[in-house]
Amino acid sequence: MEESKDNMSSDEIVHMGRKYEKGEGVEQNTQKAMEYYQEAIDKDNNSYAMYCLAKCYERDGNEENLITAIGLYEEAAKLGNSEAMNGLANYYEEGKQDMLRAIELYTEAIKLGNSDAMFNLANCYEDGKAGEQDLLRVIELYTEAVKLGDSDAMNNLAVCYEEGEACEQDMLRAIELYTEAIKLGNSVAMFNLANLYWDGNGVEKDLSTAKDLYQKAADLGNPRAVERLASLSGKV
Repeated sequence: MEESKDNMSSDEIVHMGRKYEKGEGVEQNTQKAMEYYQEAIDKDNNSYAMYCLAKCYERDGNEENLITAIGLYEEAAKLGNSEAMNGLANYYEEGKQDMLRAIELYTEAIKLGNSDAMFNLANCYEDGKAGEQDLLRVIELYTEAVKLGDSDAMNNLAVCYEEGEACEQDMLRAIELYTEAIKLGNSVAMFNLANLYWDGNGVEKDLSTAKDLYQKAADLGNPRAVERLASLSGKV
């Protein structure tokens, strides 16, 4: 039996919404999750509920729902929600093609300690989307995101150290970072470290360990690992 929402704080209501969205302890039900998020918003303008509801609308892919999602991101961003700032920045980067606004929003989110925004802005500098390519800034942003436990940043920074991109090549540090990211379930890091073991690059060549890592990445749905395993069939 569900607890009356009247006796719940807006944060508790959002927590229930997350359970329904993810199917944790209850049957997965996105519509019910969205209802919970809306109730949390109605209760006291909960900015995290706005962000969660915006994500649900955005995932739908419908143009009308995208407009609703952007409105929610904007409201949550005004209330200081860094995740909404990052989500809105993504929209300006990919959808509106307004990099100036995207960078402003990523920067605001970064000031609030948002590691996703650090990772995304680093990608912009690496790809030259933020103006002239700035690899030193890329390293700085990935490093800050790594400190906050961002596994994608760990993987990308490891690639920088592996390839000596904007930093001195350091295979030991690259392997450490891949390993940290793997502990957090990052399948791309699994794939990349597997490649090192397969080639004996920075580590002693170990085909068995390489295949184990490819398998773990494949089990998590990594398409490159799936393809790699297929090509290695019968070789190990």
